[in-house]
Amino acid sequence: MPVVYVDVVWLVNFAMDFAILLTTGWIAKRRMKLRRVVMGAAVGASYALLVFAPHMTTLTTWYGKAAVSLAMVAVAFTPRTWWQLARDAVMFYFVAFVFAGAALALHFAVPGVTLANGTVIRGHRMAFVTSAGTLSLMVAVPLAVGVLRHSFRSIRTLRMQAGHLCEVAFCVGGQEVHCTALIDTGNQLRDPLTRLPVCLVEAGVLRPLLPEPLWEARRQSPDWMTAFSRLPPEHTGWVVRVSLIPFRGAGGQQQVTIGLKPDGLRVRMPDGRMQVGRSCVLAVHDEPLSAEGRFQAILHTEVITGDDRVDEDVDAPNVDPEAAHSAAGVVDSDSHSPGGWR
Repeated sequence: MPVVYVDVVWLVNFAMDFAILLTTGWIAKRRMKLRRVVMGAAVGASYALLVFAPHMTTLTTWYGKAAVSLAMVAVAFTPRTWWQLARDAVMFYFVAFVFAGAALALHFAVPGVTLANGTVIRGHRMAFVTSAGTLSLMVAVPLAVGVLRHSFRSIRTLRMQAGHLCEVAFCVGGQEVHCTALIDTGNQLRDPLTRLPVCLVEAGVLRPLLPEPLWEARRQSPDWMTAFSRLPPEHTGWVVRVSLIPFRGAGGQQQVTIGLKPDGLRVRMPDGRMQVGRSCVLAVHDEPLSAEGRFQAILHTEVITGDDRVDEDVDAPNVDPEAAHSAAGVVDSDSHSPGGWR
């Protein structure tokens, strides 16, 4: 007959409840006092000892568990309203389910292990669940915390980016292309000669605006400077329209690309307004700017803050969703509408 130590059961449950409450407070952005979190975890750990009191099984029903979990949240975070209590409780349940799922997945990753009525059956032998579960919890807690942190950080990043995404139309020589752009307040890139703000645009978006021989030369060259030296004589007039833009890539490596000054630029702001962008330089970026394909250009803030004119009569860019949100962000030659600007 296995021997169960009450103090070990209490400590294991206390550590788990403490980790869940701490993670819940971090995700919900609640101001926490260590003393109150410890008290909340102690409430949960003490409740777990009811397993040794069969005559008090009424408290181990779903209603009892819900009441104790609400008490843990109330003690740990001291919510001021019922709405705050409900919100913290929902987050507490979510974190608890993630922790429990991670613990079970790790626990039963061992071949030949199953669960039956609170015991672990390993092969043909039985053992108390706490000893094996403790090791699983030790690994599951940091694993679950890491997963939750990464998930919520990604969600917050996407929500922040969604508020800074806009639809942009670039016009060069009577041709127009559209794409989705991110308004980046951290973009301080400027043309070293004209000091105009620089917007990074994926090469696939700008391809219809540049001569095809230039792209052929780029495929056969290690960089853009070499590509221009290989440009056929009949297309050398494009050299006047472009400039070399040095910039530092995401990996910190210094790079040089070409910049093209557009004839016009329109921006549909996140609130739906159509705005005429100020003069800028479009720098060709060979790699995708968004790993998820959510945007294909990064706008300098001065493009929209330097000119407050709002063009109410200009129709919104007719952007093909599949073209705007594709991983490569390629705009086919049929997707741009010639005709210049009004």
